[in-house]
Amino acid sequence: HDATQQALVAIRSEMDHRVYDPGIWPLFDLRISRIEGRDRLHISIDFLIADYVSIFVLLDELRQKYERPGMEMPELSLTFRDYLLARRRQRSGPAYERDRAYWLERLGDFPSAPDLPLLEPPAHEDVPARFRRWEFTLTEDAWRWFRRQAKNHGLTPSSAVLTAYAEVIGRWSRHQRFALDLTLLNRPALHPDLARVVGDFTSVSLLEVDFRVSDSFVERARRLQGQLGQDLDHELFSGVELVREIARRRGVREALMPVVYTSALGLSSDGGEMPLGEFAGGISQTPQVWIDCQAMERGGRLSINWDVREGVFPDGLVNTMFASFEALVRELASQAQAWDDLRPFPLPPEQVARRARVN
Repeated sequence: HDATQQALVAIRSEMDHRVYDPGIWPLFDLRISRIEGRDRLHISIDFLIADYVSIFVLLDELRQKYERPGMEMPELSLTFRDYLLARRRQRSGPAYERDRAYWLERLGDFPSAPDLPLLEPPAHEDVPARFRRWEFTLTEDAWRWFRRQAKNHGLTPSSAVLTAYAEVIGRWSRHQRFALDLTLLNRPALHPDLARVVGDFTSVSLLEVDFRVSDSFVERARRLQGQLGQDLDHELFSGVELVREIARRRGVREALMPVVYTSALGLSSDGGEMPLGEFAGGISQTPQVWIDCQAMERGGRLSINWDVREGVFPDGLVNTMFASFEALVRELASQAQAWDDLRPFPLPPEQVARRARVN
């Protein structure tokens, strides 16, 4: 058993931080370990060629092949390139100009990334990126209760989890008005076959968070959800273009948006569910990201993880932040009162003591 575990750890450590050269095919690696009559599939893939939903499409097709080896996959009538050309056509004309004007008008007063405590000098700038994962899961019952509470308050579950994340980030940020980087996974329904095309359909949107007013969790969540809805109505001008514009006007450092939220909640079953057996573990790494909070549903349960870049934050900080985040989500999944609380969670005792000493 120990030898098996060592072999699995060796495979994982070889694959989990692999960086691919985009000019050399393939940009993925698949291996199978046979363990006492069960197969474990190891997958490493570059997000350049497949976004989060595409990886689930691939896993689902692998599952079908695994269960019925002789089956033929139906031919697709379009490619990812067709989609890109259609998007390019969309991005010229009055709708694009309207969306561009919406974002550029807000640019003068647009907030920076959260001002979190960082290591000085930063240990992360000269070394290859290494990421570490923090994670927790809500049971089916707790997740069902959370979803019902969100719905009763006029919120999507994704917006409620996003607000909990923003709440914790804001608690450690020097400023209560900041921008989060949202990874948007929705692929447009331009064609029936598009749901099965593998490619990088993700876009990013910068979400302005303003927690300077002390109001209830629900009110904050509604404000964030309203802001996000308005932003998504102007999505033809992308977050990448906005970041470029910030860099041009304010400098590259101001354009860094390293605190990210990625939600697969509410996607159809071909996007949010783990289709192939039992999930054994994973990690994601993205250049210029410090924290990526990822929320998804697995087997009817809520699964949340933070992938955090090492060498950015002081020792113990992420442990404390993540523990507070988990406590807040669990409170929202079990206590109706938490949704109406002005300050949904207290700071950890050691943090309170430290602040008292400093002040």
